[in-house]
Amino acid sequence: MFIAIEDMIFKEEKILWPTSFELLFDEEWIKIRKGKEEVGYCLIDTPVKWEV
Repeated sequence: MFIAIEDMIFKEEKILWPTSFELLFDEEWIKIRKGKEEVGYCLIDTPVKWEV
C-alpha cells in the first residue's frame, strides 16, 4: 500500500499539478477552491482562504 500511495503522490506532483497549471484559468481555480468547502477535507482542518 505504501508504494501505491507514493505512486499516487508522484503522479499528482509531476503530472496532475503541472498540467492543471497549464490548462486552467484563474476563474476555474476560484471555482475549484469554492467547491472544496462542499467536499470537505480528510486529513487537515479547513485551510486558510486564498487571497484573490
